[in-house]
Amino acid sequence: MPATGSLQIRIPKFLDGQNIAYGVPVRVRPVILGEDGSGFFRTDRSRKLIELLVPVGILQAGLTDPLPVGRYEVEAVLPSGEMLSEEAMVAADVITLIELHGEPSPNEWRSWAHFAGSRRPSSRRLAIEKIGRGITESGRAPFAVSIGTQMRTGLDGTTFDPASWADWHTYLRFRFNHRYDLSEGPDLHLDSAPRGIHTEREGGYGGLPERIRLIRKDYGRPPWEDRERLFVTVASAVGTRVFSLPDPWSADYAPPGGFFDIMAVEEEGQLICDPIFIDTQIGSLIAYMNAGQIQLAADVFKLARQFLFEKNEDPVRAAAGGYVLLSGNAPDKLGDWPQWLHNLATRFPHIPDGPILRARWLLEFGDGSEEQFRDAHDLLVEAVQRGIPLFTTGIVWLIEGLQRTSIDCPVCADMLGKIRGVARSMDLSQAFSSFSLAHPEGRKSAIRDPLFDLPQQTGIGDYETARVSQQFSADLERWSLSQETTPLLLPQYTR
Repeated sequence: MPATGSLQIRIPKFLDGQNIAYGVPVRVRPVILGEDGSGFFRTDRSRKLIELLVPVGILQAGLTDPLPVGRYEVEAVLPSGEMLSEEAMVAADVITLIELHGEPSPNEWRSWAHFAGSRRPSSRRLAIEKIGRGITESGRAPFAVSIGTQMRTGLDGTTFDPASWADWHTYLRFRFNHRYDLSEGPDLHLDSAPRGIHTEREGGYGGLPERIRLIRKDYGRPPWEDRERLFVTVASAVGTRVFSLPDPWSADYAPPGGFFDIMAVEEEGQLICDPIFIDTQIGSLIAYMNAGQIQLAADVFKLARQFLFEKNEDPVRAAAGGYVLLSGNAPDKLGDWPQWLHNLATRFPHIPDGPILRARWLLEFGDGSEEQFRDAHDLLVEAVQRGIPLFTTGIVWLIEGLQRTSIDCPVCADMLGKIRGVARSMDLSQAFSSFSLAHPEGRKSAIRDPLFDLPQQTGIGDYETARVSQQFSADLERWSLSQETTPLLLPQYTR
């Protein structure tokens, strides 16, 4: 029997002292020195390449199964796209420790976004933070933050449901028609009790974004049927961002502590926010989804699937896994996922993502029958009635699915037009559904087209539509999210 040893692999990142158990997919590739005299290593095909999930944090590490003695290349890619690589020599009957160190990223210190910031903050940094709290760059007013379940408008004081397609459509039309009545302050604010959630802030000076932390105070949770969708707004003089929170994330309970971060900064007259979901089990799955790294998200899903998804009936986490699964080129149709998606669509009537995922399965991997086609259409209509999906991928798949199943249906065409109109004000680059509303600054504002008198930053063009289609494995119609094809949201203008 050949001699063997093991590798203990660690990715040391200071994430508020926490760890991500199912973190980064790591490839351990056996190599030997090439025979061409170049001094470069090549893959040794006599030994197997292995993959494993390595925890992210300062304490935990991943341990490989016994490996044949020899040289290995240990490789990983962070959600930021940064490549980590180290060489390792496996010796007989020895466990060798390998640490994969990324570059420190001062602009994302202590951020879970890309697992950046590999060191614990120094005493000097903590002292600067203590002095600088409440101070912002260039005299900018602090970002206005609100959390709740009902949205209140600053235009007329009315409230609407931020999870409703119809309510958003009505509000956006009203906002456009009264665009010159908007005050300088935020025009949206969330009301209602935020279920024991409060915010903490740090940063926002010295070139750092402001870190807005959402903290849960206790374990208390209402039953599923009594839970309303939770949202958060971040606003400044230049715009407002609205995020759908993945809460409740767990079907049973959620421990106290931070569960959602927003890194907010103003750059070149725009409000830029990076939402970060904190999950000590599969935070990396969401981080890879957020970065558009679907294949790496699929690797996390594949390696953590049995423990995290088949043994725990966690609907929002299961929805995240479903999007990753169906984004792949060859999903495991023989597994339990068809039944999982059916259960997700039927057992949790307040989650719109379930019917969207089930419809996607029927359209892409069903038997192609007319019955399944009708079932998919009915599921998509039901998803619209349930509200805005938790995940951005669901928005894109909902639009594409209605395009495919609503031909020659005037009612469905009207529904699709309204959804496209609302989607024009959404940020399709984030994992979780969110809205991005630029603040109009009068008729002479630089963000306005003087001929159309419309905000230039609403809607996306042909090239961007193609990019969104590619990112989400969809086939959106050209210009379907541009202002020229959304007359149900904005009045028609001619030059």
